[in-house]
Amino acid sequence: MIISGKKAAFIKGTFILTMTGFISKIIGFFYRIFLSNKIGAEGMGIYQLIFPVTAICHAITTCGITTAISKLCAEKNAENDNDGAKMVLFSGLLLSVTLSIITGVCLILAADFLSLHIYNEIRCGLLFKIIALSLPFCAIHSCICGYYYGAKQTMIPASSQLVEQLVRVCSVLIICHILENQNSPIGIYIAVIGIVLGEAVSMLFCLTVLTFHSSDKFFKTTGKMYFKPIITLGFPLSVNRLSLHLLQSVEAILLPFTLAAFGMTNKEALSVYGTLTGMALPFILFPSAITNSIATLLLPTIAEAKAAGNQKLINSAIYKSFLLSIGFGFSLTAVFFILGKYLGEFFFQSTLAGHFIKTLAFICPFLCLSITFESILNGLGKTVTSFLHNIAGLILRICFVIFAIPNVGIMGYLWGILACEILISLLHCHSLKKS
Repeated sequence: MIISGKKAAFIKGTFILTMTGFISKIIGFFYRIFLSNKIGAEGMGIYQLIFPVTAICHAITTCGITTAISKLCAEKNAENDNDGAKMVLFSGLLLSVTLSIITGVCLILAADFLSLHIYNEIRCGLLFKIIALSLPFCAIHSCICGYYYGAKQTMIPASSQLVEQLVRVCSVLIICHILENQNSPIGIYIAVIGIVLGEAVSMLFCLTVLTFHSSDKFFKTTGKMYFKPIITLGFPLSVNRLSLHLLQSVEAILLPFTLAAFGMTNKEALSVYGTLTGMALPFILFPSAITNSIATLLLPTIAEAKAAGNQKLINSAIYKSFLLSIGFGFSLTAVFFILGKYLGEFFFQSTLAGHFIKTLAFICPFLCLSITFESILNGLGKTVTSFLHNIAGLILRICFVIFAIPNVGIMGYLWGILACEILISLLHCHSLKKS
């Protein structure tokens, strides 16, 4: 009865996250079509350039801490230590918010230097300054979501995800409408303002739920702080993500130069980069709501099973995740390979986007596999292992950027993405087989 109850909770949580993930991705998908029409392919390229730096900030402030909160809360809930789980959240919030404020100030101060001397694109400076304001909001929002994931109460994080997406999109639509009525130019900055507003409202939503949805004694709980366990568990994850995003930043910086070596102008390079990362890749990643939902819930489930010594549940999760990822991934490959050209032309009026979608179709099985298996590895406490695998994959991808793009153009980057996902998937499989 206990096992079936856990399975029911897992299936319910996965269903909730999948449905909200799909709704959010549908909203985000049409939002990207709208945005690409407003700011163009070059604008999308500049917009995409800020995300590696933003991801570095999130790696420092939230990534490892949020995962540590989820894992530790799952273990506390398995021991029926509700007060301990609450103190884990409080400790994580204090750490994450402090780091986010420091990181945000540093990003604002360094924005002009990064845009002028690192990215060689002065228009990124304002975007960095605006996005820095979202970091404290994101820290609070992410930590509370981590707490509820650990408690397997997925409705609250799922709802906050929808709130964030709706506010982001609606705010940008309203700003665009106002600017058009005033005959003012629509700049790339409006998309970043939407991100800040979305995170702010999502944070307020999570705080409101935490205040009124929980018991009256929630904020009266006292006990020891869990700084050391959170740092011990979260630091390798943060270093993992930080290293990955640093490499991704290197990749983003190198891409315009290597495309120029192939013979493109800076404007052409930004347009191609925007078409790939702002149009084609989001299309490929669109169905990943299912695997992302499973992966999100796998980590606390595996952590709880490990704490209880339930090796049978761990083995079952690995086997079923493998079958689901492979089956779902190859189905997506077939759909995108057959329809990729038409999808790009229909949704983006771009033959190039359709070509990218068709080529990227082959990464789907390996992408699904790497997402779910990485979550299992992290749930087993093998964060260093997953870190090394991801680093190996990114280094391989950067090698394609350096050596393949100057000779064959953007196709070299597409081959690099495919090679990266294949390598990471094989390494994850090998490690889990050994375990």
